[in-house]
Amino acid sequence: AVVSTQSGHYGRGHWKWLCEHDVVWKPKCLRRGWDYGKPIPSYERAVWKRFYQQQVWDLLHPPPPPPPLDITEEDGMLNNSAESGGRRSSAGGGARKKSLKGQGHGKPKA
Repeated sequence: AVVSTQSGHYGRGHWKWLCEHDVVWKPKCLRRGWDYGKPIPSYERAVWKRFYQQQVWDLLHPPPPPPPLDITEEDGMLNNSAESGGRRSSAGGGARKKSLKGQGHGKPKA
């Protein structure tokens, strides 16, 4: 019984080694035009397998589209609500602001 358990463990480890070997995964990646692009250290295992899995994951789960640009009909300017915080900016923004000082807000003077 001890011999069959050991041979089973050897067989399982051997199949794992074969399934993760770069000789299997590198041609699959290169056939699809996916190049790893970095030198792979000799001590690394299953680099191409992990790279293949990541590429497939990225294909199946694309990033969300960017937020749409708002085009206002008044001035025809593009306003990206995500970048400007939802506010529209005008060319002379500081000149159009009114000062509230001395306009009778608060206690009336006697």
